[in-house]
Amino acid sequence: MTKFFLLMIYFVIYPLTYQQKYDLFQSSIRLTQFGTRFQPQDPIELLNIFSSVSSLFRCSMLCNQNRQCRTFDYDQSSLVCRLFESEYSTGTILTNSSSFTSRIGAILYNTTATSQFYSVYNQTCDHCSTGSNRYLQCINNTCQCPLNTYWNGQKCLNQVYDGSNCSSTLSCRQDLNLTCYPQTNTCTTVCNTFGFQQPPALYGTIAGGPQSVISADFNKDGHWDLAITDYYASSISILLGIGNGSFQQPATVYGPGGNNPFWLVSEDFNKDGNLDLAMCNEGSNNIAIFLGYGSGSFQTVTTFASGGTLPSSIVAADFNNDNITNLAVANTGSDYITIFLGYGTGGFQTPGTSYAASSHPSFLVSGDFNSDGRIDLAVVCRVSNQLLIFLGFGNGSFQNNATYTTGSTPYSVRTADFNGDSKLDLAVANFYSNSVNIFIGTGTGEFIAASPATYATTGDNPIDIAIQDLNGDSKMDLAVCNQVGNTITVFLGNGNGTFGQGQNYTSMGQKLQSIIAQDFNKDGKYDLAVTNQDSNTLAILLTQCV
Repeated sequence: MTKFFLLMIYFVIYPLTYQQKYDLFQSSIRLTQFGTRFQPQDPIELLNIFSSVSSLFRCSMLCNQNRQCRTFDYDQSSLVCRLFESEYSTGTILTNSSSFTSRIGAILYNTTATSQFYSVYNQTCDHCSTGSNRYLQCINNTCQCPLNTYWNGQKCLNQVYDGSNCSSTLSCRQDLNLTCYPQTNTCTTVCNTFGFQQPPALYGTIAGGPQSVISADFNKDGHWDLAITDYYASSISILLGIGNGSFQQPATVYGPGGNNPFWLVSEDFNKDGNLDLAMCNEGSNNIAIFLGYGSGSFQTVTTFASGGTLPSSIVAADFNNDNITNLAVANTGSDYITIFLGYGTGGFQTPGTSYAASSHPSFLVSGDFNSDGRIDLAVVCRVSNQLLIFLGFGNGSFQNNATYTTGSTPYSVRTADFNGDSKLDLAVANFYSNSVNIFIGTGTGEFIAASPATYATTGDNPIDIAIQDLNGDSKMDLAVCNQVGNTITVFLGNGNGTFGQGQNYTSMGQKLQSIIAQDFNKDGKYDLAVTNQDSNTLAILLTQCV
């Protein structure tokens, strides 16, 4: 924020009337009163210091001839002219009680001419050749924004700094290793050295056999909380977040809602503004619904049949475009996926509609894979080693559109955009081939194998994947939990659908089951939460980034 330490600062505006290969009046100058000097937000914004500059007007000419220059100050006593690339409004105006011979000038673009000069953006360089246009410059044979500025669709704006609001990574100072963190829309540092705090923080109060974990803000305090299914205890454990990467103990336990809960999901099923929970129970072949109070606590459970046997995965989305959340369940034992349409009251239409899904569908994920605005499903089948794509019609019904071969015993599938083309891609964890498959989406509902298509994990029996930008470079990364060896493999993304070599981390637990990525300590970087079934613990790995 600009700070004014002088009550009687005034500005004078005059146009630049010289023409040195410049169109007349491309910009004008705003001057402060004498006795002021400019301090930029960051020292790196100082472009040049010139000595023996004969006049304020000459200093303004030096600034106007430099496409990066937005602000200057000039001392007529020392004849020193300083040029800055920052807007005067983003820096600090300092008063100098010992010298009243200095003043600040700010370059103001001619608003009536702006559209004329920016109209040649991305055109060939003959439209913005050197000296004829201070708004754009020739880069790679086309007219582009000057260094450390970005195109916002209408004009070039200055890139901003760490902690500043941003709309995309382009708006952050990339020369300072900054990227736009999507969760808070602020610029943050990209990791030069990436890792996790070791050892992880362990929470040992989880009831018997923690299976799956999800994160959401259940008590509306702005901190991420956790919900964990306890497979052997047939319950759900809730850990409320404190906001610094730690969680309240002991966990609050709800249930039973059925036997051997496997997976769960959180959405607002009764449209009261509070998050609810739905979990699928392998041992009792049913779905349990816990309605939330918005305080981190939940109401008595209601249940209904899952539509098959061994329900192992569940997703929530609006499949029929009625603004009411529905459910899709993978019934592993009966080779079906079953769709339950919601009433919007916390209840669901039963029985659901089932679709054949090869052999032992073990995990499913939802997304718009063919870019038609309707929710589709991707399902992995662990006995037939297949990935199935079910395209949605937008009315709650689906069609099996495509089948792809995976590695041995695929246990989970996750979706994100790995190559920056705004089309959803897929990652599959193959339990017995100790690998991850990458499938690149075409945006038509079809997928092609990436090149390379397979990445070996650093541990055996990978069972789940978390996808997020872990090192802050705006490229999606993979974190894979390996059940044997109790390790986590991190593959850093290259942004083109490929990934680097896996890096190995420990979870300090036994028999890893599921993994998620979330910013638990609000430092602008994603952390990991992992369930360790045989040691009855949850591990929190906070990201370290320097």
